[in-house]
Amino acid sequence: MIKKASLIALFLWGSSLCFSVDIGRDIVERGSALVGSPYRYGGTNPSGFDCSGLVNYLYKPFLPDLPRNASSIAHFGSTVDLDDIVPGDLVFYATGSDRSEITHVGIYIGQNTLIQAVSAGPVRGVVLTDLDEKYWKSRFKWAKRVFPRLETAESQSVNLAYSKGQYQGQAEELEPEGRGRMDLKNGDYYIGDFKDGLFHGKGEYHYGNGDVYIGQFSNGRESGGELVRSDGSRYSAQRNESGTLIINSRADKSSNRINYLLETPTQWDDWLENERKLFEETLQADNNAADDEQRRFEEWKKNSGF
Repeated sequence: MIKKASLIALFLWGSSLCFSVDIGRDIVERGSALVGSPYRYGGTNPSGFDCSGLVNYLYKPFLPDLPRNASSIAHFGSTVDLDDIVPGDLVFYATGSDRSEITHVGIYIGQNTLIQAVSAGPVRGVVLTDLDEKYWKSRFKWAKRVFPRLETAESQSVNLAYSKGQYQGQAEELEPEGRGRMDLKNGDYYIGDFKDGLFHGKGEYHYGNGDVYIGQFSNGRESGGELVRSDGSRYSAQRNESGTLIINSRADKSSNRINYLLETPTQWDDWLENERKLFEETLQADNNAADDEQRRFEEWKKNSGF
């Protein structure tokens, strides 16, 4: 009887684990397929989403009691440190004038990437954004885990889009892990080993100018190998802690051999700066127009004898 009960418990534990794995993959893959969907306030389906509507659309089938708006979802689940988030965790922000009020939620899908529905920004609608963007880091409040973390070394083959590019290869807990390829958004690509979502181990980084680094990587960085130029010439190379590529003991001054995975994105900050400049230009134009109107009025009064 005890043996039978133990077998039943083992079966249920295994079924729960598989189900949880399937939930995480379902959310990430279905969410990624929604990138490009329009933004609509109050929207909860692919014809238009707001931020919490996207979360409800993906999570509600598994969490029937999930609240509807971001400020309520923010108190659902258990709090986790931002450094410890895993795919499927929710990340919350205060994007309004009151920085103590939760107004926005995004879904972490791996490799420092959020999928979220935004009402304004460089692109409107369901988008992929980088956690390291200064705009989002300065508005971060906390992160929540609504499903138990899966402590499993099971490897899966995935094809997923992240903020820096498209990844094909092996993954654990839906993070790049093992052998894979990543086609980066700036035209570069990497083929080789991954660990914790970063280039790590043996690999090749193909720069957009035709040069290739072949060798070891550590935490995303070229840590020791050869740079093969497009003309076939070879040089020893590695990238130092400050991000500079050192070729034959000399700092590389070319802007064509950056490591795009390590670059800090500025897309949202650039957008915010452009919006600020546009506002100031519009305000100045309005002030100039008001001054012109005032001068015309003064001339009219003078000519009319008032």
